[in-house]
Amino acid sequence: MSPMTLFAIAQVAPLPFWVALLFPTWRPARWFAFTPVFTLLGATAYGWALWQAPSGGSTFADLVQFFSSDWGALTVWLHAVVVDFLAGVWIAQDARRLGISRWASGPVLALTLFFAPLGLAGWFLVRTAWKGAWRLDG
Repeated sequence: MSPMTLFAIAQVAPLPFWVALLFPTWRPARWFAFTPVFTLLGATAYGWALWQAPSGGSTFADLVQFFSSDWGALTVWLHAVVVDFLAGVWIAQDARRLGISRWASGPVLALTLFFAPLGLAGWFLVRTAWKGAWRLDG
């Protein structure tokens, strides 16, 4: 499979899982979103892309060479897709645990889908404003 084909699949494959995160109390959606199916598939694709990518070193020039290759760029993209989804899973579970409405968590999940670090920051603000829950351990 070419890196372009795998990239095209990685663009749409996460969407049903992200939609399922919006319905954490619906049993089929909960199974779909909170089982490791997507994460395991994404990790497999990531491993395959990493195996195909040029071997790297520890210099900035090596990093640029890695990112400049089709497989290297795909590896970085797949890494982001999987980790962003895990951030979304945590937000959805945290919202459910704290009793925060889907109407409050949904927009943050959408932000996380496209800009995960900003989505996580937004979630910290929402959970603090909604429940006064600043700490993550309680």
